[in-house]
Amino acid sequence: MFGDAVSEDSDEQKRRNALVKEFIEAHLDVRSMNQRPFVIYPGNAEKVIQDVCHDSDFNVIVLGRNVYLSMHILDVDTFPHVNRLYLDVSDIVHGQADYEISQISMFVFNKLKPLIWR
Repeated sequence: MFGDAVSEDSDEQKRRNALVKEFIEAHLDVRSMNQRPFVIYPGNAEKVIQDVCHDSDFNVIVLGRNVYLSMHILDVDTFPHVNRLYLDVSDIVHGQADYEISQISMFVFNKLKPLIWR
């Protein structure tokens, strides 16, 4: 009897995992803009995002080393106020982007939640 419950849970978990994987493969797109110069900042971000990935729900903009500090990015220019978040590559490398990563996780989780609890 207990084995049946575990098997059902396992099957349900496999089904959910398959749905999440299918969703990610269908809806997650990572684009790397290696052309130089490629300039994106709060003043032109909306237009650049519209040109590069007009159908995106959320954008993570990874800036070059120590670029974030030299930019004046207002709170209203980042998630949750707009569909983008700026990260400095140095912060990622040195593990100083925990808050931003939690914001990204929250956004992705809210998109996946309807699939997970079907």
